[in-house]
Amino acid sequence: MSLKRKYTITFGHPNGKQTVHEQEAECMKTLDCAVVLMDWDDAGCQYKEVGFYRYEAGAPITISSVNV
Repeated sequence: MSLKRKYTITFGHPNGKQTVHEQEAECMKTLDCAVVLMDWDDAGCQYKEVGFYRYEAGAPITISSVNV
């Protein structure tokens, strides 16, 4: 059984544009002005970073996920 989820990360920008990232990963962590997606390495023993998305401080951000 897979615990992977499909994460959709939407960042807003001051000029009104949006950037959307979609990626499958096992888990997510948020840092100051960044979202990091983590997944197991090829050997299945430890997490590795599979996605790092930086955004501007104060920018609108939405994160949704669904099981895959």
